[in-house]
Amino acid sequence: MEEQKNNLETKKAQANVVKRILDYIILTLLRDKSKHGYELMDEIKKSFQVTIGASSMYPMLAKLEENELVTGTWNIINDHPRKIYSLTAKGEETLTYIRDFLTQLVKVC
Repeated sequence: MEEQKNNLETKKAQANVVKRILDYIILTLLRDKSKHGYELMDEIKKSFQVTIGASSMYPMLAKLEENELVTGTWNIINDHPRKIYSLTAKGEETLTYIRDFLTQLVKVC
């Protein structure tokens, strides 16, 4: 019973961290390949075992686009319009800054 409680607390903590650094995770996932929102959500679930819903993902993508860290282009895939997101040069710079900051943070902790 105690092990299950600890496991649940660990999963909650992990989900909280993923949600807090969702912008960084999205920028990282877009570094090598452009993706649409559901593809990003699927990769986050596979990588971190955390489900990010559309109600969290799309506002974050809109914020990143507004801040010119990503750019979105509408594309028709199988008669279904999807917005494909790509990392901008500013997004790449921001990603490098955040990665360096997190590396320093981990060293201190």
